[in-house]
Amino acid sequence: MARRSLSQRHRLRAPYGDDRLSALTDDLLLLILHRMDTRTALATAALSRRWAGLPRGLDTLNFRVSEILPPRYHRCIRIHSEANYGFIINFRVLCANIRRYERRAMRSMVTSINNFLDSNGDNDHDHDARGPRRVRTLRLEFFATPCSSSINRFVAKAVDVWGVEDLDVSAKATFFQQDAHSFPCHGLCNDPHKSHLRSLKLAAWYILPLQGFHSLTSLVLQDLPDSSPTAAYVAVFTLSPQLQSLHLKSCSLNHDILAVNAPRSEIKQLIIERCRFGGFKLYSLPMLESMAVLDATVIYKLSSFPHLRQLNLTKCHGILKAVRCALHLIGTSIGILEAARE
Repeated sequence: MARRSLSQRHRLRAPYGDDRLSALTDDLLLLILHRMDTRTALATAALSRRWAGLPRGLDTLNFRVSEILPPRYHRCIRIHSEANYGFIINFRVLCANIRRYERRAMRSMVTSINNFLDSNGDNDHDHDARGPRRVRTLRLEFFATPCSSSINRFVAKAVDVWGVEDLDVSAKATFFQQDAHSFPCHGLCNDPHKSHLRSLKLAAWYILPLQGFHSLTSLVLQDLPDSSPTAAYVAVFTLSPQLQSLHLKSCSLNHDILAVNAPRSEIKQLIIERCRFGGFKLYSLPMLESMAVLDATVIYKLSSFPHLRQLNLTKCHGILKAVRCALHLIGTSIGILEAARE
């Protein structure tokens, strides 16, 4: 293949000081930013004034502690798990390294969040010549540690001021301790009645009253601690007149019986997955159209769900088919289903 002449190669080079990226349109630059993780996208604000204004146009923010953890952290986790099979290692040093990586990652994440909040101001309006900030989706994944308190400030700002519509807040357990995150006594934000929240997922947090979010249509509760009160679970079924989808995943109550009687509920889809309760009784969900029970025990009457069209159950010790047929034929009989994954 013929080599390019010196003049041809010179023409292909960008002139000194020519910034071809900044010459692109804002739409193209935003496409580039959307393909970066949030921390990297926000760091581009240091490039120039032009880039500094672009992150304000991001309508989706993702802050994940798993993206900060170095490869050495995952290597330590793997070595720790393999040590049970005969590997000789210094457990004391290994555990200290794992703790250090988790602390560093969480401090780095908190610093990024605080810098982001401080750069946008902390008032009730949060706008400038470029207009008010608007965030449609916010996803947070963090370790449930004492230094995670800034998460509450971030969530409240997103719901109260930025008008977030889809919120996903997941608290990860550290390698040596399972804990849940605590929100302030007043809840997620200061004024839930004015929020635009439509979809909410909360994982590993201490449950609080969620009344007042009148735009909320989809709710996922995951890994709630055993200490969560039964009344808080019952209130979830009637917390919003617009709530149409509820997903309970890996939740548990040690010995309490959860009895739900919500004749005014508008819930149309209910998923109960890997939940452990002393007893789970469903008496009335008049608008329910679809229900899935996965690895859980539920007591109910089909007559309580006059609009039920779809019922999905996992394998029940080889007798699922007969039980399902009987329930559809009898209609008013009580079904006690203990489902287990195949």
